[in-house]
Amino acid sequence: MRRTRYQEIADELRTRLGSGELGAGRLLPSESELSADYAASRVTVRRALEVLRDEGLVDSRQGFGWFVAADPVRQALGRLGTIESQLASEGVHSERRVLDFRFVAAPARVRTLLDSDTVLRVRRLNLADGEPFALVTVWCPERYGAELSRADVERSPFYELIGVELGGAVQSIGAAAATAHDALDGRPEPDVLIGGLGVGFSLAHAAADHRWGRITVVERERAIIDWHRDGPLAALSARALADPRTEIVERDLVEYVNEISDTFDALCLDIDNGPGWTVTEGNAGLYGKSGLASCARALRPGGVLAVWSAQPSPEFEGTLRNAGFRQVRTEVIPVARGVPDVVHLAVSPG
Repeated sequence: MRRTRYQEIADELRTRLGSGELGAGRLLPSESELSADYAASRVTVRRALEVLRDEGLVDSRQGFGWFVAADPVRQALGRLGTIESQLASEGVHSERRVLDFRFVAAPARVRTLLDSDTVLRVRRLNLADGEPFALVTVWCPERYGAELSRADVERSPFYELIGVELGGAVQSIGAAAATAHDALDGRPEPDVLIGGLGVGFSLAHAAADHRWGRITVVERERAIIDWHRDGPLAALSARALADPRTEIVERDLVEYVNEISDTFDALCLDIDNGPGWTVTEGNAGLYGKSGLASCARALRPGGVLAVWSAQPSPEFEGTLRNAGFRQVRTEVIPVARGVPDVVHLAVSPG
């Protein structure tokens, strides 16, 4: 039986996926590029990709494009799972520790998404076999969180507590410890500035690499710094904090780089969700014209800016180029499950 054109394209792409030519988590060529490669319409190409998506081989996300599936977690909405249940199925003991539990004024984006001026903000640390692996912030509308206690959210997942049937849900699970070292020009003991402490993976990664010189981390939230010094994250960060190369600075990053006269060989940003989706008010400015100008001033000639993001942003690539950065590129970082992270890399204008 003669196969249709979209089936032929699906067969060829399936072969490329099976050979490892297109590895897990990698972005596929755009629909227009595939259309040109296979001399077919975009409708035909999209139909072929949809066949592969139905087979669990590829997936897509708006604003991201098509990518090779990396062991996605597929769950019915009626029994939405948690990372804890997934770890338990793999024989790993999981634990939640609530670090902060309070009602706050909703940041602009959270207010828009949740339609609530006041929200319950819960920050928690997730551990696997006693080792920290994720620092999570949950935002819950006041009308659903008013009856919850700190003990409640430490004991059970939110979807079991709020008494609301979910019509949809998204879970994004992953971590990236990106390094800009390989993008540098071989200079000895380069100095690195890390924007955002978070759960400490970027700091731990840098401190574990003997090639770095001075390691400066700027974090504006005192609570997060305290969690690393003598709180629940102390065990994870003890070695990195004891490293003589490490310095922790409690400041807003933009204020810091605007006021110092010192410069660095690399600047690694891991703030909010990246340039395409900021939640905390004020963070968006870091990825705009003035914020990037501040970053450029903090970099030595030929220095590298590395920006982690939950999704690629062609617009941000353009903003980098307009700010004078060179050799702009985006690298896909596969994660254990779900949509890959990305790191935007660029070389300073100087």
